[in-house]
Amino acid sequence: MSAYTVGLINESNQIDTQNTMNTVTSATSEVNEGLVVVQDAGEIFNSIDGSITEVVTQIDEVANLVNTLVSGMSQVTNAIGGVKHIAEETSANSQSISAATEEQLASMQEIASSAQILAKNAESLQQIIQNFRVQ
Repeated sequence: MSAYTVGLINESNQIDTQNTMNTVTSATSEVNEGLVVVQDAGEIFNSIDGSITEVVTQIDEVANLVNTLVSGMSQVTNAIGGVKHIAEETSANSQSISAATEEQLASMQEIASSAQILAKNAESLQQIIQNFRVQ
């Protein structure tokens, strides 16, 4: 091989080496950019994970509040049932009192009627007694 051919091969190798270096440099740059993108994505995923954890915590709190409300509603329902029972008893007692009052009123009317009859009889007796005294 001649020196000229060796020179051409050497020049070709240098160009190829330079092209390889340019490719490696470009690839390194792209890898570095890719690493930045991956790091950014990792931070975003960590942020999303934190947000999900926060949402789960809030959902748990809401669930606990709902359970507390349900328990409170059960207590209110039981209390209303108790009030209903007392109201029914009061109504029944009121009806009994009303019936007893009506009976007492009827008895009082009978007594008043009997008192009027007795008063008239007493007047009649007094007149008869006065007739005996006068004569």
